[in-house]
Amino acid sequence: MTKFDVEERITKIAANAIGDWEFAHSMEDDLMRDALQAIAMGYPEPDKLAALVLTTADIDFPRVCA
Repeated sequence: MTKFDVEERITKIAANAIGDWEFAHSMEDDLMRDALQAIAMGYPEPDKLAALVLTTADIDFPRVCA
């Protein structure tokens, strides 16, 4: 997982938030899980990775959990 990968995934989440917010929410969950996994495996700058991933909270779309 690189910074570029994360930024690309965030861009895709934002694009899907407009028309398919359920898919965007699923993508956001996947990104957070993958980031936690990377941090657990020794990602070199975990604070920067976490901060970048948390920017998805700024994307405006409904987040509903069943």
